[in-house]
Amino acid sequence: MHFPPISKSQIAYTRTFGQAKGRIEITFMDDKKRPTGFMSGDTTQTQHLNSKSNAWKRKLTIKMTKATGAARSRPVSLTVKVACGKGARSCKPSRTVTHTVALNRAVNFDFTITSYGKKIDKHRPVLVMTFASPPAIPVTTSAPAMRTVRCDSEKVTNGGKRGCVYSSEVPNFALSRTNPRWGAMAKHVYEAQRALDGKPGYGKPLHRATPAQGTKNRRKTCPSSLPRPRGKQCDEYPFASTTEGGGILGKTQSRKIIAADHNRQGGTQLAKFYNTHRIIPGDLFYSRAL
Repeated sequence: MHFPPISKSQIAYTRTFGQAKGRIEITFMDDKKRPTGFMSGDTTQTQHLNSKSNAWKRKLTIKMTKATGAARSRPVSLTVKVACGKGARSCKPSRTVTHTVALNRAVNFDFTITSYGKKIDKHRPVLVMTFASPPAIPVTTSAPAMRTVRCDSEKVTNGGKRGCVYSSEVPNFALSRTNPRWGAMAKHVYEAQRALDGKPGYGKPLHRATPAQGTKNRRKTCPSSLPRPRGKQCDEYPFASTTEGGGILGKTQSRKIIAADHNRQGGTQLAKFYNTHRIIPGDLFYSRAL
């Protein structure tokens, strides 16, 4: 069996979706190691994660486009199962699936994988495939592994309900300066990123802080002693909820008095962003004001 290298153009990932396309080549042999047939074709693996669920979907689509010998004249069956991987904790795959593989016909194998427990776990399940074309010896191989899936039950996102994401994908928190509900906050982000050292959030990613650190950052940048006109609030950037927050004013930290409703609405959008992308303490993200 052989898997030719996968090019970058055949791989696509977001925070909750992954897809990898490739080629596969299988050579069947009898018990005396003599070739009896050959098959080759295309494979597509897709994985749909759920930031609000401990279960996710994995699919393998395989289409054989060439066959010779017994692999062309006799039925070939393909059995696929999910292996959670060496050292995997709290991972439960779905049942094994078997289908007949016919030339030039796409066949789908669908699985559900579940991550149990409360800890932060990393999973890299692989699809183990066994091709059978009697009387040849069955050929077992594994599809190329996809990126690592991280599952957690951290209370800072979605109230502690378990969810899973591709934590290697760094999302972007986008804000529009013309939005009538939080435009003032977006404008502050835009101005601060261009004035502060390193352009935090734009030139380099931010890191989500723990709630305790976020409180300290907020008190340092926007202390209660700071005057706030009626209907106004103190807005900080980098956000107090990041480890970059609470820096030196004018150098690595900015604060601005803006409309209270814009500050609250912007904060609500940031909280939604954290939940949607399952950003837990230590995770990276960008922030771009448009």
